[in-house]
Amino acid sequence: MTSIGSRLQWTQPTLPGMEAKLVPGEAFRLTQEHGKVRQILFKDAKKLRVLKNAHLLKRLSLRGESEIPQILPCSTIPKRLVAWSEAKLVDNKSGAWLHFYEDDYKFKEIWDDSELLFSTAREFDGIISPDFSLYYDAPYPVKLTNTYRNQLLGAAAQGRGIPTIANVRLSGRDSACYALAGVPHKSVIALGLHGTVKEPENRAIVRDEIEVIVNTVEPIAIVVYGSDAYGVLDYPAGLDIPIYVFPADTYTRSRDRRVA
Repeated sequence: MTSIGSRLQWTQPTLPGMEAKLVPGEAFRLTQEHGKVRQILFKDAKKLRVLKNAHLLKRLSLRGESEIPQILPCSTIPKRLVAWSEAKLVDNKSGAWLHFYEDDYKFKEIWDDSELLFSTAREFDGIISPDFSLYYDAPYPVKLTNTYRNQLLGAAAQGRGIPTIANVRLSGRDSACYALAGVPHKSVIALGLHGTVKEPENRAIVRDEIEVIVNTVEPIAIVVYGSDAYGVLDYPAGLDIPIYVFPADTYTRSRDRRVA
């Protein structure tokens, strides 16, 4: 550990998804405080050539110590959900909202090409913000970065006039400080529960996470992709919060798609 006087060093960012190409003479300041890493643009931002999706931050609000982009409240309930990987194969988009409750590799392109996300989303009634994974056993920087990516893309889509429901994903109770930082209060929110309660040992964790989410952001309604089995939604149901369950469409997608 370096001293305060010597810890300011110039370095390229190293967290996943934070790749950058800098104009000569530009740099990032890497500071470490209480074991938490922050990367701060030091010089004139106008001279920055490329910082991955930094342009999307324009006019967005950042929340919490981790500076997570804020998604604003939404009050709309989708009629149907369509997975990102099926977006171009669906003819009937009426009432449909895009979701990202599938393997990360199927939608990773939206981080590399955010305009593809926005142009595709405009063909639908709205989107549920992305769901880059927050695995329980993943390193903290990975979970923080994926939370940032989910919130940034969702907030940026919303800022471009695309109706957006905040997807809420925790990785244990202790992740709430950053995972809920940019989630709107008194809003419709979305939860991806497909596969999360399959194993008995996970059910208590999911129930606890949902209780934390509900108590923190006080949703007006919850959109659920997956299943409400095993009582995982008993807590919000007991508070008379409307819950809209959309069964996983893994095996039924073909009914709404054309021949590829």
